[in-house]
Amino acid sequence: MKTLKNILHLPLLYRCQEVAAYFDLASLKDLHDSFPTLIRSIFCGDDGAGWRLRFVTREQAPAEYEALENFFNPISGPMFRMLYRLTGESLRFGIPFYDIPVKLQDTMRYGTLPSFYKSFLSIDPFNNQLVGFQMNPFDYFLFYFAIHGTVSHLLVPPYGFSAIPEHEQGRSLYVMLSCTYICTFLPVDSQYIVLPPNADVLVRTMPDIEPAKTPMQSIKYLLPHRLDLHAPVETDHPQPEAARIVHWRSTSILHIFLDIWFGINVTGTNPLPSAEVLRCMRALVKQVHTFSNCTDRRDSTAFVALRKRALDMLSARFNGFFGVAFPRWPLYDVSLMNLVELWLSFIQPWRYCPPSQEVPKVDRAIEPKYEPFIMANLEIYTQTFVKLANCLINADLSRLVNANLLYRLCRVFGQHNLVPLLRQLERDFVDASKRNIPTTSAPNETDTSQEPTDQPAITSFHLGGGEYYVPLFSEETQSNLQTLVRKVRAVMASLRLNKEEPSWLRSRFAWLIALLQPPPQEQSELPNVLCRLEFAEAVLVTLFDLPAGEDDPCEEIVMTELKDSISVSAGGRFPVLAVDWKDPVLLPIRGDENAFLVRFLHTVSSKLQFMYGAEMHALWLNQGLPGMVTRQLLMPPCTVHRFARQADGTKELITERLPARVSLRFLASYKVLAVVGCSFLLGGMLFGAPSYGFFILLLLVLLDKLLTLAISPQRPFDDRDPFPPRG
Repeated sequence: MKTLKNILHLPLLYRCQEVAAYFDLASLKDLHDSFPTLIRSIFCGDDGAGWRLRFVTREQAPAEYEALENFFNPISGPMFRMLYRLTGESLRFGIPFYDIPVKLQDTMRYGTLPSFYKSFLSIDPFNNQLVGFQMNPFDYFLFYFAIHGTVSHLLVPPYGFSAIPEHEQGRSLYVMLSCTYICTFLPVDSQYIVLPPNADVLVRTMPDIEPAKTPMQSIKYLLPHRLDLHAPVETDHPQPEAARIVHWRSTSILHIFLDIWFGINVTGTNPLPSAEVLRCMRALVKQVHTFSNCTDRRDSTAFVALRKRALDMLSARFNGFFGVAFPRWPLYDVSLMNLVELWLSFIQPWRYCPPSQEVPKVDRAIEPKYEPFIMANLEIYTQTFVKLANCLINADLSRLVNANLLYRLCRVFGQHNLVPLLRQLERDFVDASKRNIPTTSAPNETDTSQEPTDQPAITSFHLGGGEYYVPLFSEETQSNLQTLVRKVRAVMASLRLNKEEPSWLRSRFAWLIALLQPPPQEQSELPNVLCRLEFAEAVLVTLFDLPAGEDDPCEEIVMTELKDSISVSAGGRFPVLAVDWKDPVLLPIRGDENAFLVRFLHTVSSKLQFMYGAEMHALWLNQGLPGMVTRQLLMPPCTVHRFARQADGTKELITERLPARVSLRFLASYKVLAVVGCSFLLGGMLFGAPSYGFFILLLLVLLDKLLTLAISPQRPFDDRDPFPPRG
């Protein structure tokens, strides 16, 4: 039999097979001795990347993805069979102090460690100091699995695999495994729980379940009308082994994932969590809501208590994390949407009900049982909404990502009775504050060992910098929302104004123009942007009693200023000074483009720009016919904003001004190549010379450009030099 050290150097596909065979053939002593080495190899390895769980996707490496998915499957995978085998022998493995997250280290120093970890404490008998944890194999694996997702991608080299773009990190194997573990070990239906094969041996090593506390006072009066003589008698199902195992696994994953993922240190200059871990956190939030909403009579008494306690645990960790991370997040970064979606999932516990308890969601009002949760997290609802609304006032709402952010915000708060409920709860909260009635604050983010109370408390959520609570239904917020609605209307008017009316020739050859010159990304997103902005305007006006467009006295002034601010070049309807967050020529290669031609034509375009950049810039500023033709052929100047990630994980906003440029990328499209090929074929068939067909195609395109110049209304062109010439 091969040794584990030799097996771990095999390629990934063979490694999974050989390690599974090693688990079946190795003795218990060999498994015990090699277990820490295996965990280090999976999550760290010699190169720091381990088994590349965060870099394997189904699209890029389907064979490796399937092999790893089967190996780490929590129900039938070899890894968990081995974990249950070792756990059944009461074995413990040490986690050094420096591997424990910073916030858990602080709770250990200050004596506020949650009771779940107290049985894991490892104390040096000679120095009487804490040296770390001693965990069973199951918890040991989950602990390092959770830590693995919090490591910055900058510190994990993707050897053997290409780096995953930030917007695609949510499709990695690590995210899929996280969701699988969460759904498996936080069950919503006891009927579908899968127990380990060695449950009879495993249960002897499980900690005893603490009995539920019963009231000490006796009932003094038994009134007949309070007795339900026909109520069914509820009894616990006689499954003590299953109850103890399910309770132990659910408790472990709740504490470990909540404390590690939501305990990420985001203060100061520490790196912010990646989109990958935010997706994992959102999956955990959804499942905890579903887990808490489940009322299964087959559950044991202790498991029912765990379901009730799970939501309080989530609230305490979420408030501590979000209250620090949200003020630090780059407000105009695309990754902000991931954080907002996490927040929207947290504030909607009524959305996540078990399948057996789901009811139709059409105009469904929020049930009264969720009011204590809303009251306990009132500032998470109101202050985040106020902050996002203020940010959207200064955002470019013509971009789909910003319009989608506003749409999601209005979609959630536009639910049946959420805003009236928030209005009433905020009024009670403000009245209580004015009367100086002391309100209980949420547990401190470092004190997660407090037992939940029966009465919810108003959480203390500071946006940073000592800001005060700004009521959602105050005059200040009302004024800001009115400004936001005016801007939404102005942007919609601007987008409709910039819609290009096709000329006669362009309408006749629209199919040919679409093949040769596909619409830009902004133009293809225009219907979606308009649809989302129209919905947001209607919701904001209805919910907050804002004046409609015809009733707003400032509406005409705003529209006039908007039209005066639009500078359209002669012969073209695009703004001269465009603003974008991505360089249009550096957009990802699409499926309808040839990758080699895209790179080759980009090199040719860059060379032409380097050689003739000054001449192109001069022609762009020309007021005559050459300038009008040039502005039809070249890409307009633009200002590109992008976030550059620094070595410490933070992002810095960088602004780059780009002049008018030549771009030949459209020639890399398969559609264009097909049209050019057909023109050569028709030229050879009709005229006996293939080049004639290509010349006719060029003449048609040039004729369309000239007719566009002749028919389109000309507007004064701003000949100010926006950017210095490059090259």
